[in-house]
Amino acid sequence: SLRPELRKTMGPFLNDLRHALRLLKRQPAFAFAALLCLALGIGANTAVFSLLNGALLRPMPFFEPHRLVFAAHRSDEGSLGWAPVSQSDITGWQEQQAALEGIAGYRNVTVTLQEGEIPERLTGMGVTQGLFQTLGVQAALGRTFTPEENAPGGPRVVLLTWELWEGRFGGDPEIVGKAVNLQGEPHTVVGVMPRGFEFPWWSDIYLPLQVGASGASGDSRNMRAVARLAEGVTLEQARTVLEGVQAALRAHDPERYGDLGVYLNHYQDEERAYQRQGLVFLMVAVGLVLLIACVNVANILLARAAGRAREMAIRVSLGARRGIVIRHLVAESLVLGALGGGAGMLLGLLGRDLILALAPMPQPFWMDFSVDARVVGFVVGTTLLTALLFGLAPASFAARAHPAHLLRSGGDRNSSGRKRWGLALVAGEVALALGLLVSAGGMVKGFHSLLQVDPGFDPEGVLTFQVALARADYGEPEVRAALFSEAVEALGALPGVRSVGAVQSMPLSGDFWGQGYVVEGEVYPQGQRPLIGHIRAIHGEYFRTAGIPLVAGRAFTPGEIRNGSPDIVVNAALARRHWPGQDPLGKRIKLGGPDSDGPWRAVVGVVGDIRQYGLDSGEAQPGFYQPYADAPHYGMTFLLKTDGDPALLAEPGRRVLSRLAPSVPVFGVRTLREFYDHATGQTRFYTYLMGTFSLTALILTLLGVAGVMAFVVRSRIRDMGIRMALGAGPAAVLRRLLVEGMRPVVLGAALGVGLGYALLRGLAASFYGVEPWNPGMYLALASLLLLTALVAVWLPSRSALKMDPARVLAEE
Repeated sequence: SLRPELRKTMGPFLNDLRHALRLLKRQPAFAFAALLCLALGIGANTAVFSLLNGALLRPMPFFEPHRLVFAAHRSDEGSLGWAPVSQSDITGWQEQQAALEGIAGYRNVTVTLQEGEIPERLTGMGVTQGLFQTLGVQAALGRTFTPEENAPGGPRVVLLTWELWEGRFGGDPEIVGKAVNLQGEPHTVVGVMPRGFEFPWWSDIYLPLQVGASGASGDSRNMRAVARLAEGVTLEQARTVLEGVQAALRAHDPERYGDLGVYLNHYQDEERAYQRQGLVFLMVAVGLVLLIACVNVANILLARAAGRAREMAIRVSLGARRGIVIRHLVAESLVLGALGGGAGMLLGLLGRDLILALAPMPQPFWMDFSVDARVVGFVVGTTLLTALLFGLAPASFAARAHPAHLLRSGGDRNSSGRKRWGLALVAGEVALALGLLVSAGGMVKGFHSLLQVDPGFDPEGVLTFQVALARADYGEPEVRAALFSEAVEALGALPGVRSVGAVQSMPLSGDFWGQGYVVEGEVYPQGQRPLIGHIRAIHGEYFRTAGIPLVAGRAFTPGEIRNGSPDIVVNAALARRHWPGQDPLGKRIKLGGPDSDGPWRAVVGVVGDIRQYGLDSGEAQPGFYQPYADAPHYGMTFLLKTDGDPALLAEPGRRVLSRLAPSVPVFGVRTLREFYDHATGQTRFYTYLMGTFSLTALILTLLGVAGVMAFVVRSRIRDMGIRMALGAGPAAVLRRLLVEGMRPVVLGAALGVGLGYALLRGLAASFYGVEPWNPGMYLALASLLLLTALVAVWLPSRSALKMDPARVLAEE
């Protein structure tokens, strides 16, 4: 009984859909213009929403990820708002409350895999007991770590990722129980993690952190922590409970816990925070592009409705109800929307893949950008919404049409209303386009400002690569120092190499090696935290190779580099902080706290500041340099200043290191210019995307302005014919048309300035150098838009002046 009723209800509407398809087929120019606008608008939105969905909306692939929280100490120092934790901190939180089901720590580790002839540097995670249980993840082969393996002095074991197991060990099904050589020592493989699992970022292996709950090994705060909320416990409740636990720990040991609080946040939110603002701004930008596309299609439909006004009048006069006419127009809008949505989805998926291919940052494993129900629902919802938006105007005029007036006049009495609607829509899309242009212009200016920031070094003509020595092979400091001295000398002998240096921590790397220090002559009250500076061990001619300027004094001599020195070289930031207006040479500092027994070191040189955390990281922090012999680290980065293309020395450099130390892996091979470009990659990426979307908006807007003016000119043919027949000159008629066409453009430009300012206010919080108010930029972009819009108004107006007034009046 329902089927005939459904057929009776839907049959006429399906006929309307078929009729709409036939009309589009008979009018290919109209169909192409409308579908192109929709495909661009919906495609841009689909591409960005796919990225936003994969990065921010999809649940992470853990068991009940909404219960996972990121745990750390709350700290006002630094830009993160939190500070790392230690094993004893984790134990204290876990044992004295029931708000968390489990909590575990993790930190980065890097090890050398010495299987086969070529050693390989692996990136992994050291994890404490219970991490995988807290995440709710089990091994695909074998098992995860046991409490005994996480205990101090426990057996050497390792977990492999699926990708490393397949790529390096050929997917050996008997891998569990076998030993692999890590850092020159055998480690037993106890399991292989599931395909795609990499926690929390890009990892090859997992090792148990064998630290105690107390003592030196357990008190070192160098870990992050992840916890699982107990069933039914909210984030706020858990934070309140842990704050109480922290207060008790602080009362028991005030020196250790000081003013540290508890930082607790949903794990998903914490990991996604650095992507959220950029993607949200892109979503706003493409949303504005879609609105412009809808305005264009609405104007196209309005112009088309003017040509079909007499047809609609005849239908109504012959008995067709207005509702049927409106239903017919709605069907046309839905057909247009569906076709535009389908084309837009295909275009959006291609755009998504292109954006991901060009993205300068690798994607964490939990980001999944494939099409799911949310993406499909977004496209369907966007398609229906756009069909509703651009279909409202023609349907509204159809509902208000007076067939008797239309048939008597032979024209469209609603043309003036359609014209006003069209001009109002022009003002809206000009405002949207200028808002996007201003946003893109602000980002371009901000990016240019970022490039003007002095990094403190010269990135041109320098090759860099990293090495890491295994403790089993290079446990003695003298052996490490001898190897690096020999390597610097051998690399410097390569043809085309001007100088060679090595450093413990590269500029712009974000690495921080903190060292407490005191300055001679300054007073340090009891209980005051020691000053912390960034310490770097260097070898060879590091300052010359990296192009770091010597501000005062001298650099270390070759003998001091090889044998050590009682002196020290500081950066300009440290000199400004402690000896403003004074000569820093000869001043003395001591490494460690006020009670340290270390020697006083005289400042023999001052070098320029470098950016350690990024070009937008603000002022440089105080720091100092010491010869490698005084701090022989296991890992260093070599820098080779060359006469020609530095990339050509990558293979010769590898061979030199392989000859001197066959068991030492060489990794991270890239030029210093690539290192520098990576620091600006994310800002450059978002700037390009904003520029692309703004250019698309500008093109759509100009097409819309030209289309509306063509409709205005057609609706004014009779008026212009009469004026010209009565003696009005072409210049006067053209001037009148230009004024009428530019009035909404100027109004839209004024509104667009306000919209652009609002968008830039939001962008300024996320991107370096973006200024919300820049009158010169606003004026330049508004002038550009007004000039191009003037051309779009002038072209159809000029062509209308070629008409013959007598012929026009005769036709009327």
